[in-house]
Amino acid sequence: MEPRWLHAVACSGLQTAGVPAGAAGRIAGGLAGLGKGQLQGVLRDKRKTVGEILQVAELLAQGGHLLKPQDFTVLIAAFARHHLWREALGALDDMQARRLGLNVISYSATISAIAKGGPWELALVMLACMPGQGLEPDAVCYNSVVSAHERCERWECALGVLREMRGRHLEPTAVSFGAVISACEKARRWEPALALLAAMWTGVLAPNVICCSSAISACEKCGQW
Repeated sequence: MEPRWLHAVACSGLQTAGVPAGAAGRIAGGLAGLGKGQLQGVLRDKRKTVGEILQVAELLAQGGHLLKPQDFTVLIAAFARHHLWREALGALDDMQARRLGLNVISYSATISAIAKGGPWELALVMLACMPGQGLEPDAVCYNSVVSAHERCERWECALGVLREMRGRHLEPTAVSFGAVISACEKARRWEPALALLAAMWTGVLAPNVICCSSAISACEKCGQW
């Protein structure tokens, strides 16, 4: 039986993506004859459009192919790649309702989808819920939450997440630092941007181009030449 959430979000998602009804029909017709493995291959293909991903999701559900945690993980990762955070969250809820066993990868992909297009508060809530599910957030989960704050220019919160990573004995990555420095740059906070850059130099991480460019831009915006 097709999950109601998947049918509803697929219809609204196609409209939001600007896929005409005729085009949606052609996409579905071209995918209808594919087996489960081939459909999952479409989900993994980064070249596929939002319309194709949503149609494949519907075909997988209608065909009763969403049976294992790995099936949902592939699906959620495809949703995340296209910023489809509502669909990713719905799939995670369905996964939990079926008692399939949530995993860090599916949670991480859902948080990533939310970070790219959803409310930052929800990304933070999802991270906080993981220990209650018996899951330990990894650096990828934290990086996604940092990115959510960066997108919304919440530099202080992004910095707080970075500190929490260290408190949990997780080493921040170049992606972690880059997102926080970018948040500082967007908020015109050149001092913490430079402090973070300096922290990278004194640590084990060498600042990459993104980190350096964001710090320079922060100084430029504040007239700190």
